[in-house]
Amino acid sequence: MVNCLVLSWKDAKTFDGTEYNTFLEAAVARGIIDDKSDAVNAFEEMINFSTPAELRALFVLLTINGYATIDMFRNPYHHRRLQEVYLLQRYCTHARANQNLLKNLSYRFRIEDKTNSMYGIPEPVKQFSEVDIEKFKYKRAEQLDLFNHLCTSIPNTNEQESTFEEITETILSGTGCLYFIQGIGGSGKSTLCKKSLLGQISR
Repeated sequence: MVNCLVLSWKDAKTFDGTEYNTFLEAAVARGIIDDKSDAVNAFEEMINFSTPAELRALFVLLTINGYATIDMFRNPYHHRRLQEVYLLQRYCTHARANQNLLKNLSYRFRIEDKTNSMYGIPEPVKQFSEVDIEKFKYKRAEQLDLFNHLCTSIPNTNEQESTFEEITETILSGTGCLYFIQGIGGSGKSTLCKKSLLGQISR
C-alpha cells in the first residue's frame, strides 16, 4: 500500500488483470520486489553448514520479512534440503516427509501470527503438537550417548537412584506430578534432572 494504491485484499493480489495466489507474487509482478535472488543467495550460503531445522528457521525468517521465497520453496533441491531430516526417518515416504515439513513451517509461522497460506505454501493436513515439535529438536542417538556418559561418569547415589526411578515411572505412566529436588550445592541436583530428561528424550 505504500508503493501503490490498492482497494481491497483481492486488488492487492491482482496486477494487469491477473490475480496471483499471494501478495508476494503480486508484488514481484508489480516490480515492487525487483530482485528475487537475495533470499536464494542467503539460503544457499547457509546450506553447507546448517541443519535442516536451521534452514527452516531461515526460510521462515526471510519469508515473513518480505523476501521472495515461494520459488525457493518450489525448487526441488531447496525443498529437499528443508525436509531432509524427515526423509532420513525410518519408513518415511516423500509424502509423509512433505507433510512433516509443512507442519513444521506452519508451527513456525504460527509463532509469528502468520500462516503457510499467506505466502502461497500449502497448509498441512494435520498440525504438529507441542510435543512433536520438541521431539524434532533432538537426535535420540546423541541424547542416549549423553545419558550413558552421565550415568557412567557421575553415577547416582542410592537416594538419587530411587528418585530417578520414581520420576521415570511417573513419566512412563502418563500421570502428572511435580517434583522438587532439594540439596546442598554440588550434591548432584542438576545432573539428576539432566539424566531424567535425557533418559526420556532418548527413548
